[in-house]
Amino acid sequence: MPNLLSWVGENGASFFPCLQKLKILNFPKLIEVSLLPPTTKSVTVERTQKIYDLKLTPYCSSKSRKFILEISSGRILNEGFLHQKHLEATEVLNIRGCWGLEHAGGFRLLSSLRKLRLSQCNMDGEQLSLCLQHLTGLASLDIVYCQNITSFLLPAGSRHFETLQHLCFQDCQMLSSLANLDSFVFLKSLIIERCIRVKTESLPAKLEGMRSLNKLSILHCPGFQTLPSNIPLSLEFLHLTGCHPVLIQGLLEKQGPEWEKIAPFSQIKVILK
Repeated sequence: MPNLLSWVGENGASFFPCLQKLKILNFPKLIEVSLLPPTTKSVTVERTQKIYDLKLTPYCSSKSRKFILEISSGRILNEGFLHQKHLEATEVLNIRGCWGLEHAGGFRLLSSLRKLRLSQCNMDGEQLSLCLQHLTGLASLDIVYCQNITSFLLPAGSRHFETLQHLCFQDCQMLSSLANLDSFVFLKSLIIERCIRVKTESLPAKLEGMRSLNKLSILHCPGFQTLPSNIPLSLEFLHLTGCHPVLIQGLLEKQGPEWEKIAPFSQIKVILK
């Protein structure tokens, strides 16, 4: 049925009000799909005009009442396909190749969201901040190949982001400022990988304010030449690979000004590979 345009019951209702599993694959002209009933536990949609890529699966087990949602556009959160109960029960959200994150209002219903991964999305730092202000329980955030983000901003009206524990930036070529991270007082893990504009000065001036930080990884950031001088007392793992060769050499030889910054912290395990 490659020419199917609409799959909607009378008055927009679902054909199957007790539907538990749905697959819609390769309907390139499909532009209208009915609202899923709350009974649905598993959904796969691929290559339709309305929804190019969507997968909804139970989180951890088939009996779980929480969900993992994978989508290719933030607009899907607003467009009346997923039932409100699905959004409210989504614990993990992966968005890839998204050109619609300007619709930040769709994040309001994600009250259970704990893990968010954004990949190849076009939002800037301000748009990301608008999304995050709705995610009051978020614990883990991965931002991958998002080329419009130059800085990471605290959500509007927030003094501290009290739930975020893991933060990772990968291949964000324009990222240059992480000055607001000192407000993330409960952050335990910070990973920055292949972000070529990140330097030591990109980190907060008061890094010691990140009093929960346990792991800091700076990977393949050649502009990262020196260690911050205000290392948090909580830090236990420092992973540096592909940074400025002078920095790496000094740490390998355990001498010089950079080594002296971490030598007093006997609990820190330094990994240089």
